[in-house]
Amino acid sequence: MHVDLTIPERDEVTDALRREIVSAWETDEVRHDRPSPLDEVRGGLIVFEESLWRAVPAFLRGVDAALRRVAGRGLPLDVAPIRFGSWIGGDRDGNPNVTPEVTRKACLLARWQAADLYLVEVNALRVELSMSNASPELKALTGDAHEPYRELLRGVRQRLLVTRDWVEAALREDVEPSDDVYLEAEALAEPLRLCYRSLAATGDEVIADGRLADLLRRVATFGVTLARLDIRQESDKHAAALAAITTVRGLGSYAEWDESKRVDFLVGELGSQRPLAAKVSADPDVTDVLETFRMIARIPRESLGAYIITMTRQASDILAVQVLQQAAGVERPLRVVPLFETAADLERAPDVISRVLSVGAYRKSIGGRQEVMVGYSDSSKDVGRLAAAWELYKAQEAIVDACRRGGVDVTLFHGRGGSVGRGGGPTYLALRSQPSGSIDGTIRVTEQGEMIQALFGLPGIATRTMEVYASGTLDAWLTPAAAPRDECAAGTGARQHRQPSGAADPSTRSARSGQGPGSRVAARDSVAVLLDADASDPRRVARHRGCLARRDRPRRARAVAPDVS
Repeated sequence: MHVDLTIPERDEVTDALRREIVSAWETDEVRHDRPSPLDEVRGGLIVFEESLWRAVPAFLRGVDAALRRVAGRGLPLDVAPIRFGSWIGGDRDGNPNVTPEVTRKACLLARWQAADLYLVEVNALRVELSMSNASPELKALTGDAHEPYRELLRGVRQRLLVTRDWVEAALREDVEPSDDVYLEAEALAEPLRLCYRSLAATGDEVIADGRLADLLRRVATFGVTLARLDIRQESDKHAAALAAITTVRGLGSYAEWDESKRVDFLVGELGSQRPLAAKVSADPDVTDVLETFRMIARIPRESLGAYIITMTRQASDILAVQVLQQAAGVERPLRVVPLFETAADLERAPDVISRVLSVGAYRKSIGGRQEVMVGYSDSSKDVGRLAAAWELYKAQEAIVDACRRGGVDVTLFHGRGGSVGRGGGPTYLALRSQPSGSIDGTIRVTEQGEMIQALFGLPGIATRTMEVYASGTLDAWLTPAAAPRDECAAGTGARQHRQPSGAADPSTRSARSGQGPGSRVAARDSVAVLLDADASDPRRVARHRGCLARRDRPRRARAVAPDVS
């Protein structure tokens, strides 16, 4: 208890603590109803609102201060060392509840929450920037306004309100946005940068480097969506969709072709602009796959991140997604990320990457960088933890070498969970133990289940977590670990110790085992982080239950995106 509190103040604090304890005690620890994918989306957004929204500016201020001390230059306001993404509402691997409509609404809910959070900051900024002295550049836009900053920010505030209203309307029915809706982060950042330049030009840098700088850093990190949504689907579903298309075209069944014929067909399709067949198949799985790609074409691009292919086994699995995106009319295709999970898939991963990079049209489309995801959970269940760790290590080395020979950089995406059997463990040590050269300044990592609360539940802890990720990534990049000794590199006999078929370590139970829709939150750029919403603490979510349950227009208090389930 703070010693400077008066007796009434101390009593108020004690009563508030008592209410929190009783509220937590009286809240069920177990869900009685399985959450819907949109419930999980709202649960994931709580992490951004309560913790990351404050933690990210604090973390970036620390990075900026460290750079000024060491390098004499601060962190540019438009640079984001860490960004967040998500596949909550986008992960349809084995989950029929994640439909194209769920994906559309998941993107909208994230935009609503972002607009709502930005509104609070812009309103506070309008109160703070009351000065009348401004640069000629700013005055040229605001005319004779006595308070030019407030005048400029009034327009920003209005567009945020329009954005939020559009999202609420679009959640009820699919309506097109007006020109005033913020669809891209640059449109929001531009007037804020103008305010910053004007304050700096008029000698008010101390004001510019406060709330305004924090807001610009939030825009660089979160954009106008908080987290870009990844789409995830199994490779066999894509093959079935292409089989339906080739059958309608009278070419035979794609599913029955060998790998060479599949690749030849897909390469030919990449060179054409042929659309998807209007009527392909009545099979619901095929329809869902094709409708998902059509939905991707309609969703604003900044809402989406990568397309992750689970159970990737061959180059055609990667090319298939490129072809389906092109045929659906996706103007700015999502980057395609193959996921190699089992020991056998990890062994063939370098050959798959080399083969797909030999396709000129594909290599040209990736912009000089290939992202590859490696799975920890399924590989551990496949061959055991020790053998899986060695297979993952060897696969990463070989993937990096394959990309280097193919003339592209590589970002490795680590699908690790909280338990040791799912790749969990101390973050810094995990980063430092990666193969030499596998971290070239970029990395993506999942954080799942209970680790969200442990690592990102409070702003201070979240700040520390980001510091660990940043320092570990820099250390692994700038001072890579030595290559394994020859006798270690030769010791591949561990693969002989396979677990019996069907046996799996309980600690490696897959997120797709029926415990609700699998969902995680991811990130891009220097560091990537994923959070799993289906493991959110019910007691934490209970504080938002009123907002989550109501179906009317959300009010500003403790705002959570509208319930549309």
